[in-house]
Amino acid sequence: MGLLSDVPLTLESGLDEALLSAGLSLANGERARYFPEDYQAVRLLNEDDYDWFLELTGDSSRDLRRQVLHTRRYTTADLREHILSVLLIAVAILLWKGTVSHRMIRRDVRWGVDTMGWLMVCWLMLRLFKYQLTSERLLCRMCWYGYYIFQLALPIILLYLTVLLDHEEGEIRLLYLYGRHWLAMPFQFCWY
Repeated sequence: MGLLSDVPLTLESGLDEALLSAGLSLANGERARYFPEDYQAVRLLNEDDYDWFLELTGDSSRDLRRQVLHTRRYTTADLREHILSVLLIAVAILLWKGTVSHRMIRRDVRWGVDTMGWLMVCWLMLRLFKYQLTSERLLCRMCWYGYYIFQLALPIILLYLTVLLDHEEGEIRLLYLYGRHWLAMPFQFCWY
């Protein structure tokens, strides 16, 4: 039970008398007999002290979500954790891509693995950018639809890799249309 708890606070009877006898003031402004009349707080929070307030509170949103509200215990809870988790996963993907690409002898398979690795990293970065946007506007929708690029490209490249691995090197290659431009139909392939 705390100030921000979702459980209602039930107080014992006689609490007001106990607070007054301890020399504390009540919420309604009533004070003990010997409480100083000219009492003022040492430091009040003004608009100028917002940076000081942020420094004091620190990572309170993360602690509030996990310890008080009992949510987001096993996922990221604040902006710092979101960014660190994306960077950690991106590093793991790039390490995987590097180790697999280093062991590949065939250039066409290496190209497929490199493309898959970069698609996964770009997908994570797009996800990180999308959840930093605060408003539901055009850019947010564009990021949402940008997911489909990666969700469609990854299975197509996996299919391309499975077909490649069944044939000799150079037997299957990407079909480039419109003057060998890689943006025009990059996932069509043909057999020779």
